[in-house]
Formats: sequence, C-alpha cells, structure tokens
Amino acid sequence: MNLNEQETFLISNKLRRARSVVHEECVVGLEDDAKILLAKLLDDREEKRFMISIFGMGGLGKTAIARKLYNSEDVKRRFDCRAWTYVSQEYNTRDMLMRIINLWEWLLRKIWKRSSYLRRKR
Repeated sequence: MNLNEQETFLISNKLRRARSVVHEECVVGLEDDAKILLAKLLDDREEKRFMISIFGMGGLGKTAIARKLYNSEDVKRRFDCRAWTYVSQEYNTRDMLMRIINLWEWLLRKIWKRSSYLRRKR
C-alpha cells in the first residue's frame, strides 16, 4: 500500500531531527557517487537485504547524498515504505533503532486502521 504525500510527510516528521527531507538536494561534485548508490539501491538482482552506510568527515555532503537518494522518484517508486532518521556524532544505537521501530509500529497501526475503515465501507 502506497501512502499519499501528506502521510509520507507526517511520517518523515516523526523521526526527523535534521531539516526537511522533502526538498530537492543539489549535490555538487558528488553526482557520480549518488548515481552509484542509486544503482545499488535499485538493483533488482540483489536478493538479500542490505544497508548502505555513508560516512566521512563533516561537510563532505553525506546528508546531501542521502537526502537526494531518499527523495529520488526512482526510490519512491521502488520502495513502498521509506524512513528517515538522523544519526549525530554521539548517538545511542539502541535509542536510534527504537525510534525507527516506534515509527513503524505507528505506521502499521495507521495502515491497519485505514484498511479496516475501507473494508467496513464496502
């Protein structure tokens, strides 16, 4: 089930600590890197789930690349659900994962309520 843009924005805001993930990102000098990562995300031959880490010194454009990929129309079409979270230099892995899990629980409850409502309307 795909979510409409308003719901996607609300979900993004639940975890967001950085500025809006909704606006288009201009990635100067990192276009090739962004294309490589996008190809990896969209590779249909990949059977296993995987995680892509983007790391490096501050100011290199890591968040810009991640935001560009997250907002890519190709990524939106390929994945029914996406989540954005912010990881600072000092973070607690458990807290970060709990924020993501809580978001998914909230999202699943919302989808369940909507589908139950639609079933009753039929």
